[in-house]
Amino acid sequence: PVGDRHRVDISGNVGELEIDARARLAALDMFDGIDMDLSAAAPNLAAVVKLPGRQQVPSRAFTLASKLSLSGRRLEIGDTRVDLGDIHLDASGVMSQFPNPEGTNLDLNFEGENYLELVNMFELSAPEGLKPGPFEVRADLDYSNLDRQTLSVGAKLVGLSASVNGSIAGYPSFVGTRLGYRLAGRDAVLLQQWFSRSTRIEGAVELEGEISRIAAGLEIGSTRLRLGQSRAELSGTVGNEPLRRDTALALRFEGPDLAGIAALAGYNGFLPAGSAAIDVIVQGRDDGIQVEKLELGFDRSQAMATGFVSLQPGMPGSRVDLSVSTEEVTDLVPP
Repeated sequence: PVGDRHRVDISGNVGELEIDARARLAALDMFDGIDMDLSAAAPNLAAVVKLPGRQQVPSRAFTLASKLSLSGRRLEIGDTRVDLGDIHLDASGVMSQFPNPEGTNLDLNFEGENYLELVNMFELSAPEGLKPGPFEVRADLDYSNLDRQTLSVGAKLVGLSASVNGSIAGYPSFVGTRLGYRLAGRDAVLLQQWFSRSTRIEGAVELEGEISRIAAGLEIGSTRLRLGQSRAELSGTVGNEPLRRDTALALRFEGPDLAGIAALAGYNGFLPAGSAAIDVIVQGRDDGIQVEKLELGFDRSQAMATGFVSLQPGMPGSRVDLSVSTEEVTDLVPP
């Protein structure tokens, strides 16, 4: 006993893994009112730890240091750090209803000098030609209850940065969920490598937008994409049945290389070469798609269309008004 508490010091080892714990307990027969400093270290984690389905964990030095405090059902996770070679994890947070996860808030920061080590650690496949580089992932997670969670997650990887923030609500339908996202990088080539595309688009990449789950489907806030010298913007709603009346989309695009961007997305069909400008507004109906506006412009060609396309067998009731003009008809004809 030390004052109104009991002190418990424990140290030991499992092979080369050294463990040390120093705790203060309000009572020896219960864990309520515990404060603990926990540490562990091993010169080679692979020598002492096995993971299911793997031959071994990475062969590298390991250290753990953490502070824990439990009072009633409130668990405070003090500054916690895990080092695995040059890969580091820092965490802290609170569980107000321990062991129930409701009322949990966690702050995490995960970083390392070479993201390819993670690829090898978790036995993932990666495109050839990717160069090693540093990575960082940070997260702030707040789990209020099953119907409400908020999150803020950000990551950096070799010149690319990404973030997602918002709230997840309405389990199991998730109506009321809202997420904002952003992706930015100085070089679009890295994304092309990740998607295993040989088409090269020079320049920076930036994607920013917001998406919400509503009763009728998905609501897409103004979503903007910049890829090299090309720009695109998308907004509208996608219904629970995508080709029905709850779907309404507006798309704008302009840039010098529509064919290259289409190839990056996986489309290898014919598209007129050269710069392009596209403006589209479509509205879903129970029996088809209403084309409110369709304007296509290429270097020497233009097309405009409005009308209705039926989705019924035989396409009854379809009517499309189309206008096409070009300086050279071969621009619009597949080779």
